Amino acid sequence: LLNSFYNAINRKEYQRAYGYMQLGSDMPDFNTFAQGYANTVSVSLATGEVSTEGAAGSVYASVPVTLVAVHTDGSLHKYAGCYAARRPNIGEGNQPPPKEWHIYSASVQEVALDSNNQTLLAQGCAPNPQP
Repeated sequence: LLNSFYNAINRKEYQRAYGYMQLGSDMPDFNTFAQGYANTVSVSLATGEVSTEGAAGSVYASVPVTLVAVHTDGSLHKYAGCYAARRPNIGEGNQPPPKEWHIYSASVQEVALDSNNQTLLAQGCAPNPQP
């Protein structure tokens, strides 16, 4: 999910990237989302160990991440944190549950460029960000 999300960002396919999100009332409108990447040339993603947990008709996956973004001015910026992905585990009516995951929440902050990736990934999702 996150590899596809950042592949879309890197290809400037913001509509595709936006389609991976399902944030409810916290979700920005599309134009605000796309403008957030206006100064981004590319993003490299590293993920840590994914943990999953079921709750009230859904499965949640917590994904620790580090990101390195190249901005249009050539500067590098590093971010670390956690994404929570969600997939319903029950269908509607007589339909089977959907198999697609969506980005449910994200908590990512800028960190020092020389920060250790292994350390950042180890602490990226504690505690679990799901509701």
